[in-house]
Amino acid sequence: MIRRHDDSALVALASKGLLRRAKRDLDAGTGRLQSQTSDAAVITIDDITVRVDAKGPAASTCTCKAHGLCRHILLSFLMLREQGGGSSDSEDHPDSPGALIQICSLPEAQISKFAGADWTKAIGLAAEDLGLTFDSAGTSITVRMAELNAAVTFIADGGLKGAAYKGPKTRKRLLTTVAAIAVRHREGVSVTDQSSELSAGRTLSADFIDQAQKIIEQAVSSVVPGRSVLARDLLLDLAISSRCEALPRLSAELRALGNQAQLANERHVEFEPESFVLDASRSYALLEVLRTHLPDPVLGGSIRRDYKKSEEIEVWPLGVSRWRSKTGARGLSAYVLEPVKNRWLTVLQGRSAGADSAFDVTGAYQTPVWGVGTLSGLMGRRIRLADPRIANDGSISTKEQNGGEKINAPVTFGEMMDCPAIHKNWQAFRKDLASRMGTGIRRRSTPIPALISPASFGRFGFDDLHQCYRWELNDEVGELLVLEISADDEESALRLWRLGRKILAILVEATLDEAQLIIRPVSVFQRNHGGLSIHNVDFDRWDVESGFKKAMAQLKQSVAKPLVAAAGNVDQIGLVLSDTAECIASLVSGTATQKMASTQRRLEAAGLVYLNKALGHAIDNPCLRSALRAAFLTSELKSLLAIEGGVNIDT
Repeated sequence: MIRRHDDSALVALASKGLLRRAKRDLDAGTGRLQSQTSDAAVITIDDITVRVDAKGPAASTCTCKAHGLCRHILLSFLMLREQGGGSSDSEDHPDSPGALIQICSLPEAQISKFAGADWTKAIGLAAEDLGLTFDSAGTSITVRMAELNAAVTFIADGGLKGAAYKGPKTRKRLLTTVAAIAVRHREGVSVTDQSSELSAGRTLSADFIDQAQKIIEQAVSSVVPGRSVLARDLLLDLAISSRCEALPRLSAELRALGNQAQLANERHVEFEPESFVLDASRSYALLEVLRTHLPDPVLGGSIRRDYKKSEEIEVWPLGVSRWRSKTGARGLSAYVLEPVKNRWLTVLQGRSAGADSAFDVTGAYQTPVWGVGTLSGLMGRRIRLADPRIANDGSISTKEQNGGEKINAPVTFGEMMDCPAIHKNWQAFRKDLASRMGTGIRRRSTPIPALISPASFGRFGFDDLHQCYRWELNDEVGELLVLEISADDEESALRLWRLGRKILAILVEATLDEAQLIIRPVSVFQRNHGGLSIHNVDFDRWDVESGFKKAMAQLKQSVAKPLVAAAGNVDQIGLVLSDTAECIASLVSGTATQKMASTQRRLEAAGLVYLNKALGHAIDNPCLRSALRAAFLTSELKSLLAIEGGVNIDT
């Protein structure tokens, strides 16, 4: 029992500070072993007596006034551990497997029994992006869940009940189960998927929706003025409640709000009250829609993808993008076009944070799909799938059972430039994005692939404000579109700019992030002996430039004008919408602002009648519901402005 409580276990049961103090006491030799038997030991530290029980730290006692696991008990464990050989590493005790092996060896039925009613919920949570990190030093293994503000440490021979847990007490059983499932996933031990979906014909209860909306109101009313001590816990408790287990979209939104609340509590520079109110209004509106509509994959989200058989199709793989979430999930998205239906399908390969440490994104790019070749080798090829499996979100299975067959003739330059999926006019491009993203509560947040063919290329430079490279592309009528390239990928940004007119088409990803449309390049197309040459920006290496070409490129780069500010013109409607969001945040915080009257006049002048009425109602009838209604309308208009490049007043 002493040996299995290594430093990680003791820190999990107490704290790093207490363990440091105990180690200083150990070095000072302040403790004395009075007696020891097979099931107990007595240690004295000055006038304090500690009795260490073989049942573990919880059963050990100390005569000091401190509650729980004090530094004297920690000192006693360190003394007894040192007496036993000074090591707690599993390598020195091969006959006693560590906690990692033990958790992976547990029968699933035993974990399910421990979880009880939380089993299904735990499976659903473990499949989500929780910001997992693992620390398996010594015989223990610690699982930290950043998104849930909790950590679980499994101690050798301690099982599930003996795990050390740090987090809200009401979630201990649930999150201990989630941690066990995450450890097993990481080691390749699958768990039977028993996740439940809301049954057909069943809507959420009015009581749950009322309670959830009340929690959002409480969070908004406390976070925006700065009083957010409990807001994070309220939102996280709701996010992992049993009623949210089959609503991963709502759960994810609530966790994101909880993280913003924590930033507000820390007075972090990245917290923006206006963004918090707008995001809260969207979750509030989602609950209102779920009051009368059945949850579906768009409204409720999906715990898993269900692939369904489809008719035979021909697809063109045209680009692969690498992605990584803020919490550490990573993977790739391969975009394939079905030209007959002008439909985009996606091949997804990825792992949640901390899961499957052997998974390599670059290796996945070289992994065969459909039994016909690797993603890297299939770019620009025709693939016939005799029996494809496609999910509701457009994801397509990569298994050989799809009946894949590679057609010898590659996609030609003429076919690519004449296919209906390619956009040469940015207004049509934006309309296509809007139709595929959806509107209102049903708007997608995942990246949308699209093909564009610029007529000419404009300014290029580094945008200090947004910390990215920006490149202006002009369409056939001179309208401007801006590509963004990460500051971390300077080589790709410069090489794309140098290619300039040689680029015939670009596959891009469009993402709506905080009411801003982000367009980034995935792959570029060049003519190659009548065919197409496709370069995936995130994966393929650039050709080595000759000395002359490199010198000319450096000369071109040296005379280029830096792009000091963000490209594009400032839209006046965008400014008044930002001011409206600021006014709503002021209403919520109870602080009047001189902008309110002038903002209403500007809204009326811009023809935004409904938003003007909603803001006026929130001012005249101060309550959170009316403020959130105005915030949702503001958020929706900002999204329309970002996607479509303007707002249709009549709509």
